[in-house]
Amino acid sequence: MTDEQWWRKSAREIARAISEGNVTAVDVLESHIARMDRVNPVLNAVVVDLRDEARQAAVAADARRAQGGDLPPLLGVPIVTKINSDQAGQATSDGVVALADNIAEHDSPQIANLRKAGAVILGRSNAPEFSMRYHTDNPLFGATLNPWDETRTPGGSSGGSGVAVATGMVPIAHGNDIGGSLRFPSFAAGTVALKPSVGVVPEYCPTHGSEWNPAVKILHSQGVICRNMADAQLAHEVLIARDPRDPWWVPSMPRSDAGVKPKIAVCVDPGGFGTDEPVAQAITTAAEALAAAGYDVTVVDDLPRIPDVLRVAAALMRGELTQGAEAMAEIAGPDFKRILSIMVANASDDLGQYLAAFRERTEIMREIDLFLEDFPIVLSPSASALAFQVEDEAPDAMGQGKIAAQNRMLLTGNLTGLPALAVPVGVHRGIPVGVQLMGRRFFDRDLLAAGADLEAQLNFSLTELWERM
Repeated sequence: MTDEQWWRKSAREIARAISEGNVTAVDVLESHIARMDRVNPVLNAVVVDLRDEARQAAVAADARRAQGGDLPPLLGVPIVTKINSDQAGQATSDGVVALADNIAEHDSPQIANLRKAGAVILGRSNAPEFSMRYHTDNPLFGATLNPWDETRTPGGSSGGSGVAVATGMVPIAHGNDIGGSLRFPSFAAGTVALKPSVGVVPEYCPTHGSEWNPAVKILHSQGVICRNMADAQLAHEVLIARDPRDPWWVPSMPRSDAGVKPKIAVCVDPGGFGTDEPVAQAITTAAEALAAAGYDVTVVDDLPRIPDVLRVAAALMRGELTQGAEAMAEIAGPDFKRILSIMVANASDDLGQYLAAFRERTEIMREIDLFLEDFPIVLSPSASALAFQVEDEAPDAMGQGKIAAQNRMLLTGNLTGLPALAVPVGVHRGIPVGVQLMGRRFFDRDLLAAGADLEAQLNFSLTELWERM
């Protein structure tokens, strides 16, 4: 294999080849740098170039391999990290001009875990301002383009990570998810992403200036975007390592009996808001594939409390936004100010309403958890419509409500704290389309196993995209 072809390989293949001495980490890195130089100038997915530091890390990885002994699972694997998380010596800018010099002293736990596993950080990936939009654009770095169709969003808020992985710049990209921010970019780019159960991946970001408010903490998860399920499984085991800086960390459950495949409920239109035909067809295709893989698949008319999910999630997030919206608006660009004003227009800072939303959240969680006792995995839309046209991004309150409804199953995973997995299924008229699998709390490994079985039955490939770039 020539050096320039290593960017096509998976993280697992790269780590194995480096560990076995079949390629150097330096050669692997140079392959990815060349690929990034080819595609990133147009797409703007990686907005902080760290190739010099990465070259030093690759040399160190080769030296470690030469010493022998046990080697970490991601030795020499190039990755990128999202600009909204702390990385030592780098700005946690969140795409905000005023935060361009917000330099972190230490790695956040998720980035520390990736680095300890031997990953080589090639750069920082783009995100919208404050990571609070479903489209990736900001006044500090500009917009990230969707490589499949530049008129459509690459998703948000981990849009830079999704594009970097889909186009071969890196096999693994860090991201995070509070309202679909890992899974929606994966849906838009044709990649794989697990939003882990809340708590199993430790997190801490002191450059944010204070601890997160309660709703942010209980809806938020750190994770990665990959091109295949094997890499997602590998990265998950790396990410879940304990870090004492996160007192809310919890251990993940071991995989259930691998010989017993869980029942799967299939719901094409949760909540009755409508699902566009390309997505509905992808769900049907995925259901048939899972049945062929030996799963007991049952179509259900609906899932518990989905309309309430939208209302309660909005009440919690917007209630907390009222406490910080004025400060955010002072340093935000015009696009985010417009969207922020819509988000807080009908928000309430009434403590009674805020607490009532927390109580109702518990009710919703209980009902969905009980449903998952009968059907441990739910197959549904990720988003119920293809990635939207950039010009259609939430022009008003009605537009924001429409996008939220389309992303209702993404939000369900966040409100409940359940693990949820985005899996690509195919391409519809040049645009990727995929599905979501959601599983029982802390049984992330079961969900990843089902995703791997689904992937094995499908013929999805990014080669079509690569060949035209």
